[in-house]
Amino acid sequence: MAEDIEIRLADGTFATLQNSTGKTIWTDRQETRTIKRIHKFDTLETDPPLCGIDGNWMTESHFIQGRPESKWLRALEARGINIVDRKTPKGPVFAVELDTDDYLTLRGGIKAATFGNCLIVEPRR
Repeated sequence: MAEDIEIRLADGTFATLQNSTGKTIWTDRQETRTIKRIHKFDTLETDPPLCGIDGNWMTESHFIQGRPESKWLRALEARGINIVDRKTPKGPVFAVELDTDDYLTLRGGIKAATFGNCLIVEPRR
């Protein structure tokens, strides 16, 4: 995910991704989920473009779930979600690691897979 993405915290507010280590995220489960680490990956202009979905920029291969689809899809496969544009990556992208595998909620209600749950999401596609 791009560095300017905002995630929903447990109290319902939004915070930028890179300033959220140690914060508790919003979830529809009874147990809390806390951001353990944020992994940074450098990009090159030759990397695949980023997809802008409801104002959230992420790599084409990032797993998301949202309106109207109820199944997990790669961002590139999303249909019916407002894909604004594609742009060449010009900076790092980030992956979030939670204390318990789950998802992040982004602005617009989009659910985004976290670093540890891609193996969980893939079979459910």
